Amino acid sequence: MVTWPLFTNQFYNKKLVTQVLKIGVGVQEMRNMGVSSKREAIEKALKEIMVGDGAEEIKKRTNGLGMRARRAVEEGGSSSSDLNALIQELSLVSRLKRDKSLHFSRESWVLRIRSRV
Repeated sequence: MVTWPLFTNQFYNKKLVTQVLKIGVGVQEMRNMGVSSKREAIEKALKEIMVGDGAEEIKKRTNGLGMRARRAVEEGGSSSSDLNALIQELSLVSRLKRDKSLHFSRESWVLRIRSRV
């Protein structure tokens, strides 16, 4: 991935891609390395990511991340399980709002049965 952040959270995304996940290069870094024009900086960044010294390592990392992402969204994967848990929790909250004998405290996320007096 070639990054070229311009504003707001793009700078954080660039840092994630280039420094944390290490699956990309930044165009700005190419310009800081003595490349004079934007065109040359983009060309150098693309060459670096496609055939440069770290290209094979980047490909290995992206393949590994892709496999992890596929496992996460498969049935029983972490994303699938988390989504199912969210749906169950929202269903519970919906039922609690309809049932006047139960009280749901948003602050403590604790269920309490109201005494029927």
